[in-house]
Amino acid sequence: MDTYKFIESHELVLDVFSRWPSFQDGEVYKILLDRTRQLPNGTYYPIIDLYVRGWNMTRDDAEGSPYRLENDSLVHFQFENMSAT
Repeated sequence: MDTYKFIESHELVLDVFSRWPSFQDGEVYKILLDRTRQLPNGTYYPIIDLYVRGWNMTRDDAEGSPYRLENDSLVHFQFENMSAT
């Protein structure tokens, strides 16, 4: 099974890019670390919000450049309730 399928709402990324992008050349746009989230029992837990810019790169000889960026998008990932073990 593809690991991205474990990500909630991964279909939104697939709809934009028509595939799961590697993000290897993507720009890390913003990272937010937040420990202020609270469970109903009063326990605080951390989250990380990660914003990554991604795109599809295609060949395009018409514009004089060998490549063209398509579907340039900012993708937001949120990691909740993490712990170091």
